[in-house]
Amino acid sequence: MNTVGQAPVLRRHLPVVEPWSGLDPITQDGINVVHVARPVALEDELVPWLAATTSTGWEWSGAPESLVGTALDTLLEALPPRTRVVAGRDVPDLARRVALYTHRKHVRVRFDVVRTDSCRKFHQDYVALRLLVTYAGAGTEWVEDGDVVRSELGRVDVPLGEANARIVPDGRAIRRASAGDVLVLKGASFPRNEHRGAVHRSPPIETAPGHARLVLRIDVASCSC
Repeated sequence: MNTVGQAPVLRRHLPVVEPWSGLDPITQDGINVVHVARPVALEDELVPWLAATTSTGWEWSGAPESLVGTALDTLLEALPPRTRVVAGRDVPDLARRVALYTHRKHVRVRFDVVRTDSCRKFHQDYVALRLLVTYAGAGTEWVEDGDVVRSELGRVDVPLGEANARIVPDGRAIRRASAGDVLVLKGASFPRNEHRGAVHRSPPIETAPGHARLVLRIDVASCSC
């Protein structure tokens, strides 16, 4: 039970299976992570593609309703065939949902080829919402709010390994999305969620063989529209 003066502990994430209305609870107060389990089998196509590509990523910004036809084809043209089909079904609908949840007209859609551990420290994002889909490689890791020591977030005077252990004292609390899953993270800039953003990180991958990841990221565009 919460004591007087403490911030409420956010409710547990909601694992759901139906696309994509199952993402809707992210707008509710007290929920800062929604996880839709949606396995895909693209590793056999994407592992050799990731090994061969020199790209680090690419992006598109605009109104979701304009992400059709040539605009969508251009965004996806670098992807291999089966991945292009799956992403072509995902991106327009997921982009529209991010715009709907944030009451914004424009979103940013980005594909990242991740080969490093650059975001391996647990943190919160100072955005309204961020939607992530890992199509190949290890998925994003997150922690329920009750398992986080928020006073340890953002410290720069503590070595990385120690910092993560302080932020998440019980490593068993770390959750990880699987390839194909959709993860929506409420940021610290979402209305009524100030400084309570979902705590997450990119999984450590540099020591794993064939460790590259392909990650779709959708958030609001930097404009105020």
